[in-house]
Amino acid sequence: MKLRNLLILSCVIGLLFTSCSDDDDTIFLPSEGFENGILISHEGAFGGVTGTVSYISNDFSEVQNDIYNAANEEDLGVFQQSIGFKDDLAFIVVDNANSITVVDRNTFEKVGSINTGLVTPRYITFFNNKGYVTNWGDTASATDDFVAVINLEDYTVESTTIPVSEGPEQIVEKNGTLYVSHKGGFGSNNVVTLISGNDYSTEEIEIGEKPDEMIFDASGNLWVLSEGKTVYDANFNITEQTPGALVKINTTTNEVDTTLNFSGTDQPSLMVYDNGTIYYYLNSKVYAMNETSTTLPETPIVEGSFYGMAVKSNTLYTVDAKDFASEGTLKVFDLSNNQEINSVSVGIVPAKIYFN
Repeated sequence: MKLRNLLILSCVIGLLFTSCSDDDDTIFLPSEGFENGILISHEGAFGGVTGTVSYISNDFSEVQNDIYNAANEEDLGVFQQSIGFKDDLAFIVVDNANSITVVDRNTFEKVGSINTGLVTPRYITFFNNKGYVTNWGDTASATDDFVAVINLEDYTVESTTIPVSEGPEQIVEKNGTLYVSHKGGFGSNNVVTLISGNDYSTEEIEIGEKPDEMIFDASGNLWVLSEGKTVYDANFNITEQTPGALVKINTTTNEVDTTLNFSGTDQPSLMVYDNGTIYYYLNSKVYAMNETSTTLPETPIVEGSFYGMAVKSNTLYTVDAKDFASEGTLKVFDLSNNQEINSVSVGIVPAKIYFN
């Protein structure tokens, strides 16, 4: 929700152009724009609750939810999956809408959109002035998944697509190679696909079940967090459950260098990296591991119900989606003492945190 002082300032800024009332939706634009601050991506919810983006200033003095609608007087749709950034632009991926909306990352004004050639898009990365988007395809089919190639000059999907195995999820690039984790969509998969950015040839590396989050460490190695698989019967009873794994891939040889297996049925999720430390989420706890460690940590640093997290400058940012139907919360922790230092109410189903 808007803070009253932000609304008043918005009215002053827009006085020459429009009248202002208590329910005015005019966007509040900080003097430096949204360029310096925190962006929270919200998925939205069933029943047509649109995905949104919230802005929070670095000092937490300014908060504005749903900045895209305020800037453009239209909704993004559900479910908003992720945002990719290139130069001065932000690419907002909405999977159920089969769309990517392109905005100026400083003002959030719309500059283009991609509405054809995408089928359940998930994540985007960039290489050689093209965008690459993972697509689940028809979620009932295991054979139509692909990576779409985006022409960044006219925001169209090129005729050449890159077929991949089921459930491509996150996608990152290093040294001309695109790395795709295959969580498996609504099923399960256990591979990372390597795509040559030059000729689109592919190869697969088999790792733990349901790989998702990926980060590069200081040495350029790729760390992949596999969540582990859970299988249910027709009555939703668990019939199989496998533990997760943290896997390091050497990006020079493109071979698995290290595999750290979780125990029992431990299934981690969420992974971020900062200044030599890998952070992951397991059983409502956040763990911190040095990138050179050969064993998993035993003691958590922070506890809570988190649906997304990010880290910057020794500060941990987390979001709680609560009941997936009402406003969520951004919680911030000082990693020098692991204490909560701030809490901010945000939109419905907050999922991703970005530093703009």
